[in-house]
Amino acid sequence: KMEVPLLAPKANLTASSDFNFAMAVAMFGQLLRDSAYKGDASYAKVIELARKGLDNDPNGYRREFIRLVEAVEQLEII
Repeated sequence: KMEVPLLAPKANLTASSDFNFAMAVAMFGQLLRDSAYKGDASYAKVIELARKGLDNDPNGYRREFIRLVEAVEQLEII
């Protein structure tokens, strides 16, 4: 039996700001639907990911999304 380790170059494991924001939107949808696939998703995680995606927000839509998530989070507490 011959074994040879495969050495792959280190991948850049940092997600882009657009990808982080897309993940936040998808996670928010799962939470709103109370999806069985939401796993350990939370509004705090949605906000954290969305904030990582604020690099490209010329019209303020992403900031508005964060405010929307914060408002829904407050409604869930009540």
